[in-house]
Amino acid sequence: MDNNTRKKAQMLKAEKEVKELLMTSKLARKSDQALFIMHWRKKARNVPFKLFFLCPNLFNGYSFKTIERCRRKIQNDNPELKDLYVAEKRLETQQIYEQYSLNM
Repeated sequence: MDNNTRKKAQMLKAEKEVKELLMTSKLARKSDQALFIMHWRKKARNVPFKLFFLCPNLFNGYSFKTIERCRRKIQNDNPELKDLYVAEKRLETQQIYEQYSLNM
């Protein structure tokens, strides 16, 4: 299996695992931090959180950014897995960042 195929398979696996967490937890829909903590508990509960956060791949886990990216894609494709209030606040923040970047 070449590197691109392996990466794609890892992304699909991460997406599946994140979707399961989003389907079972309303808190996970509201907070990427909570979502990542749930991921840690599922993958490596007995490993200190700091170690898992710094080296998730050592424990068959995914980085915080990977979890966040999966959450964004899943919620974009499955709006029923969004918390509407949080989605609105995230959109407002995104618009502020866009304005900020245009004024540089």
